[in-house]
Amino acid sequence: MPTENTTPNRGYQLPFGSNELADDVLRLISAYSAIDLDVAGLLVSVAQRALLIHSHVIGDTTGLQAALDSKQDESEKGNANGYASLGADGKVPSAQLPSALFGALSYQGDWNANTNTPTIPAAAPANKGWYYMASVAGATNVSGYTDWKVGDWAVSDGTKWTKIDNTDAVASVAGLVGTISAASLKTALAIAVADITDASANGRSLIAAANYAAMKTLLAITATDIVSGTLADARLPTRLGLVCQTVADWNAATANGWYMAAGALNAPTADWFFGQTITHIESLWLQQDLYGFTTNVENGDSKHYRRYRKSGIWGAWFRVYENGGELDARYALLGSGPPNAVLEDQKASGTAGGSATAGSWQTRDLNTEIRDPSGLISIASNAFTPTVAGWVEWSAPAWAVANHQTRLFNVTDGVVVAYGSSERAGFGSDGVTRSTGGAPVAANKAYRIEHQVISSRATTGYGFNNGFGTEVYSRVNFWRI
Repeated sequence: MPTENTTPNRGYQLPFGSNELADDVLRLISAYSAIDLDVAGLLVSVAQRALLIHSHVIGDTTGLQAALDSKQDESEKGNANGYASLGADGKVPSAQLPSALFGALSYQGDWNANTNTPTIPAAAPANKGWYYMASVAGATNVSGYTDWKVGDWAVSDGTKWTKIDNTDAVASVAGLVGTISAASLKTALAIAVADITDASANGRSLIAAANYAAMKTLLAITATDIVSGTLADARLPTRLGLVCQTVADWNAATANGWYMAAGALNAPTADWFFGQTITHIESLWLQQDLYGFTTNVENGDSKHYRRYRKSGIWGAWFRVYENGGELDARYALLGSGPPNAVLEDQKASGTAGGSATAGSWQTRDLNTEIRDPSGLISIASNAFTPTVAGWVEWSAPAWAVANHQTRLFNVTDGVVVAYGSSERAGFGSDGVTRSTGGAPVAANKAYRIEHQVISSRATTGYGFNNGFGTEVYSRVNFWRI
């Protein structure tokens, strides 16, 4: 409400310092209107009195001339350099008010942003400058703004409502103003490990540690500190797992652990082995032990092989013997025990030894290994190959071929090793004779027995069948030396 201020005699309305400009303009207009009426009445009264009594000049009335000089004609009402008029509502029309009055902030009262009470009207020129202050926080959508806190303003600019956020403003932080970076805030706060009061001294020491190594030094954890728990199998490398790790090449099994393979590269034989690697430096120094998948220790064969890698170079595989019986089986003296291996040419009952053709050396059949507990010899294509050096003795029969003789031939090197005995086989029931011989053999060389005759004899030249059971013709006995 404007403050009342009037003249002492006639009560004309006067402006007051704390009043709104618009209110005082209206008061002045009202005062001028009252003065106009009073002056008009005074003039009429003076005129009447002059007619009745006497006349005076304007100057005879104190202040009259000045009042007349300051009045404005009705034609000047509502015009430039004139005076404002009043509308039917008793107010000065907006067209006659200064434009500066429009858009000035005009407080409309408190506003409940949760219920939109009172309802915020659509922005329009008529409400330019209106503002409401949120008294209850809420999410009412006003021109896209939905985050209203107590104290926020909603202000109309005549085309839209704008939010003046009075709740998020921060004057300063730790003495910093304006745009504050994380680095500058950290420096201003100057937080140190000692400021962490809900941690123990040991905990603060770990936080202050320069690196992981320093933390481990502070913790000083040793193997003896691990007093319980079991490491899950999944955390172990495959080579240390529940079963051996499968490899394709024993040269690749260089880390500590257990392995297995069948027919892998760089194995001592083509068998299936379990293996163990014990490593000092993986690429330089280690030991490998291989064990046959199936052993025959009771017959003198554990199938245990070992080799070393020294300065990065693999050594050869060698056998490891598990007990005295195994050694005896492998190192029996010649003539003091049975052969280490026995090979024969065996044929079905009733099948003769084969045709003998004169004029050239022929390979005798050798197809059956009847004794070899240590796996020292293999047979292929009528040739035998020992894995170790030894001594062989052989014999081969002939019938009705006249003169005949055998020999031991080194297939690998293409040379004759030794000749057998010279024999003669006649034609008759007692005409079968055997050519025998003996010679040393080297490891990993292939050998065969060859036979030559003077007279050809089909089917039975290399042995006459009896038909009593398995027919046996050529034979080779092998001793390891």
